[in-house]
Amino acid sequence: MIQIVLLGLVGCLAIYFAMMLGANDLANSMGTSVGSGAISWRKAIFIAAIMELAGAVFFGHQVADTLTNGLFTPVVLHQPVAELLIGMVAVLFICGVGLQWANRFGLPVASSHGIVGALLGFALVVAGTNGINWQKVSLIAGAWVITPLLAAVMAWLGIKVIYRDWE
Repeated sequence: MIQIVLLGLVGCLAIYFAMMLGANDLANSMGTSVGSGAISWRKAIFIAAIMELAGAVFFGHQVADTLTNGLFTPVVLHQPVAELLIGMVAVLFICGVGLQWANRFGLPVASSHGIVGALLGFALVVAGTNGINWQKVSLIAGAWVITPLLAAVMAWLGIKVIYRDWE
């Protein structure tokens, strides 16, 4: 019976977290476009809804697979079901509240950092440092460093091409 209640709680918290995630993503990706008057907030919501859905459909399974099968060692996933559900309740709750707090105060946060950190915290509590696939964590953290650097290089190249004297 407790497992059914926990499963329902996980479902409700997943919806809450998804709403906070959507609010955070919309603000981060569309804030400057709406703020500058380039597009209306209605168009921003429409564009974001399509892009978020496309991202979830085309890449969601890869992200979920990395976070469940890649981030943990098998010792974490072989815990009693109730313990895993309680852990996911904690992860979803703290990430949702953290995003709501950041959104409320206009703080720019990366939700992926929060969810990975919360999952790592759960794994540490359940299995200690042996519960974490440190190679996968280093790849994820490396991507967090490489992605903005690559974006900066691409932006620099783009500006160079745009402002190039074509005469």
